[in-house]
Amino acid sequence: MLCAALLWSGLLVALPGDGPPSSQDLKTYDALRRKAGRDAPAQVKLALWCEAHGLDAQRLRHLAQAVLTDPGNATARGLLGQIHFEGRWESLDRVGERFGTDEQRSARLAEYNRRRDELEEKEVRLGRLCRRIERLNQATLGNARLVEGLEKVRGTKRHELARAHANLGIWCRANGLEGEALAHITTAIHFDPSREASWRHLGYVKRHGR
Repeated sequence: MLCAALLWSGLLVALPGDGPPSSQDLKTYDALRRKAGRDAPAQVKLALWCEAHGLDAQRLRHLAQAVLTDPGNATARGLLGQIHFEGRWESLDRVGERFGTDEQRSARLAEYNRRRDELEEKEVRLGRLCRRIERLNQATLGNARLVEGLEKVRGTKRHELARAHANLGIWCRANGLEGEALAHITTAIHFDPSREASWRHLGYVKRHGR
């Protein structure tokens, strides 16, 4: 009950609008409110209608109701200016403060950026290699052995990049950078869809060969 009371008191503050709502808007709102369900999606939908018609206090009230009904509702949380950060829903300002004061996290992010920059350099080199191979393919049509050798080189480089992205993703996960981990492990699969370890890190299992 205390959490609910704090949520209501923190959210039921009217934001400055463009002007007072019309009597017709208030009548329409009253009718919509009586018909709306108590579930989170219905409350979010009503909150969006209120926002479009300048009913700021009512908008916050319905977003608060949506969060009380479904604390994990990402749409309601987002409309309240909150994001899911390290297992909790927090305002963007609060997350910014935590980023600024968390020296350990700042150090981890600096190390991540260094590792990512090194990986991007490898991707740039692979891009250059692929373009060179494409030009050689066009210039050596009919030389199957050479084309096969070039394709083998390209495949090897893609496997190396897949492994590098997967390793960086595992490092990110071990250091609390879950979003970055997801991005790099997904990229690893893009470069090498046959990497079963990467699929497992994303929570997938092989079934019927897929």
